[in-house]
Amino acid sequence: MKLAIVDDLSSDALILRQMLMEVLHDLQLSAEIRIFSEGEDLLCVYEPGEFSVIFLDILLGKEHLNGLEIARKIRKRSDSQCLVFTTTERAFALEGYSVWAMDYLVKPFTVESVRAVLLRVQKLYALPAYIEVREQRQLRKIPVDTIVYITSAHRVVEVHTELSTISTYMTLAEIAAQLPDSGKFQSCCRGIIVNFDQVRDIRNAEFILYNGEQLPISRSKRAAMKEAFTDYLFAQARGGDR
Repeated sequence: MKLAIVDDLSSDALILRQMLMEVLHDLQLSAEIRIFSEGEDLLCVYEPGEFSVIFLDILLGKEHLNGLEIARKIRKRSDSQCLVFTTTERAFALEGYSVWAMDYLVKPFTVESVRAVLLRVQKLYALPAYIEVREQRQLRKIPVDTIVYITSAHRVVEVHTELSTISTYMTLAEIAAQLPDSGKFQSCCRGIIVNFDQVRDIRNAEFILYNGEQLPISRSKRAAMKEAFTDYLFAQARGGDR
């Protein structure tokens, strides 16, 4: 993994790095850790997929963008970037949910709290990292977490990601077989598979996505999809345990 710490207090950043290294060693995981004293420095090098997790201080220096502002800029580039806020007050952490933060750490850090966060991250990255799709005779690797939904029509399958749409003559069954069996991906309608992580709401007979699109739900699947979506949200709230 590649981790980033954004904190204008070097002492806090170094303490967090030391604790991360300790827990990573205990979990037999390896990671590269980069420290940024300003959020703007992170944004200069940030690309989707560059960092597995970003630990972002909410209260950065007044002369710089604060953590929430940095997070909003990151969200414009990636809906799936894993964000963990660091803060001095639990009340500040509630604001992090507006930008879909995975978790938060309250200062002063403890090894136990850092371990809990990394265990959640470990579960997240235990899922298949990508699927392989043939496009125009070339094999493309598509990160699983960037997939918004998949459609199949007229013998063509389209994988809709956060940044582009990839077309293939592979069958929908061949694509679905590569997806993780975690409840995240569901067939909501004939020829459509949706990523629950990309769903903002379920309304009547449609899924409302974070990008504003709407996906239909088959009449025969409406009750099952509502239950599956509720179960998935509940599992995520408990840390991904099913």
